[in-house]
Amino acid sequence: MNGYWAILGIEPTDDLSVIKKAYSKQLKVHHPEDDPEGYQRLREAFDRAKQDLKRRERVPAHAEAAVVETSWPEPSLSHYNQEQKRVTPVILPDVESLKSIETFIENVESLYSDITSRISEEAWLELLDDELLWSIEHKQEVSEELLYFISEHHLLPRKIWLLLENQFQWYELMKEDLDILDTETKERFFPYYKKRIGPSFDLSYEFAANAQDIHHDEFFRARERAFDAFFEGDMNSAENEAAAAKEIFSGDPDLLLIQGLLAAHQQAYDEAEIFLSKAYSLRPVHQQTITHLAQIFLLRKDFDQAAHLLLHHQDTKEAKFLLATVYVKSEQYEKAETLLSAMVSSWPDDTDVISLLGHAFFKQEKWLEARKQFTRIREIEPYDGEAITMLAEINRILHTRKIRKKLKRRIPKSQLKKEMNYYSLKKKMLIFLISQLRWRLLLPLVLAYISYKKVSEIDEKTNPFWLMFMFILNLFISSDQDFYDFIFWPAIWSIVFLVSVFFIWREWKKIFRGLR
Repeated sequence: MNGYWAILGIEPTDDLSVIKKAYSKQLKVHHPEDDPEGYQRLREAFDRAKQDLKRRERVPAHAEAAVVETSWPEPSLSHYNQEQKRVTPVILPDVESLKSIETFIENVESLYSDITSRISEEAWLELLDDELLWSIEHKQEVSEELLYFISEHHLLPRKIWLLLENQFQWYELMKEDLDILDTETKERFFPYYKKRIGPSFDLSYEFAANAQDIHHDEFFRARERAFDAFFEGDMNSAENEAAAAKEIFSGDPDLLLIQGLLAAHQQAYDEAEIFLSKAYSLRPVHQQTITHLAQIFLLRKDFDQAAHLLLHHQDTKEAKFLLATVYVKSEQYEKAETLLSAMVSSWPDDTDVISLLGHAFFKQEKWLEARKQFTRIREIEPYDGEAITMLAEINRILHTRKIRKKLKRRIPKSQLKKEMNYYSLKKKMLIFLISQLRWRLLLPLVLAYISYKKVSEIDEKTNPFWLMFMFILNLFISSDQDFYDFIFWPAIWSIVFLVSVFFIWREWKKIFRGLR
């Protein structure tokens, strides 16, 4: 068995898929980061096996076996005729093209190994302007070779991912399950590739690239894993990866950003502000950093700081909405109304924007304008729990004699009922349950369930009302300490249950009024 077949661990074959699978299997043993020398030998063996296969495909079988025989000229043929005899030519492999592709991949490896060139869009554009890519056949071969390389060397800025996708359309090729990667490599790499060309965080590479005497790839890998783990909800892994990245290089604004997000998730807002402020000082125009820092100010009720920050950075819809939220929270309702009205003109079907505008009107006691906004939400989302609840409250206010006297234009009660419609009990219950899908309303349901289970653990026939009665009775007329100790915690859980039921009943009444 030839040397390169031995490195691949397979017998000589003409099946490209077998060669790819062998290469993928050996990559687990000779990973480029853990065993660079072994990986280099493996890569050379893989390239050699594919090149030989392509040579054999270009040379027809009959041509390989062709032998040019020397024979005496036939007497009947003239010298002229002898000169015109032709032997079937042997088709030689396109060795120059193979060498050009191999040279191209070597240039890619050289570019990737230099961190400054790796993150340079100009360097990649120059590389991809190779005349080899002008040929459709050669471009396909280059695309396949480059994709295999990138599947193992993928620490790149998003702008480079988009550049490669625009050049080779790898997403569609992998999505259509064309045979450009072996199955195992595709299952591992395709989800990663979708994430990198999708609307994910655009991580910066320039700050760490300028740092000296650090292991750049280890830093980029740990930072990338920290972001991925955070957005997948794996906070422990995110913290560990962020800590590993910090050990290598602590002055990266994206690392400070993820540290700030992790601190905010733990409600350590002072610590989150420190991280995000440092990230902002390093990169003052980064929209995600600005938005998250403003959210920290908002959570700490530092409305002036939040408004000052956002006023200078209203480039995105998210920033504008956050600024409007700051205005509402700080009771600057007229400013909120102006900003949100403009946003509704641009995004007429965004229920979050419409809802916030409705709340701004409600706080200013502009009942009819508020009612119009929440009615609009119900046209878009008929079972929106918040809109139903707010409309119920607005209708209750509009029905009061004091408010009806102040209104220049009164809405007939019959019209209010007609607009709100009648619902069956089943539909009312469904709307009620949907409306509970908010933390403020979902919490009483959870507490009611937990507290009732705790009380029921004493005795299946025991109920919270009996326990409350016995607890109060024991406080006033009994001095039995054992009984008091026995009933104390069940009674506490009974109180939690009753308070939760009260909150649930209050919300039900609000929604019920809106559905009458």
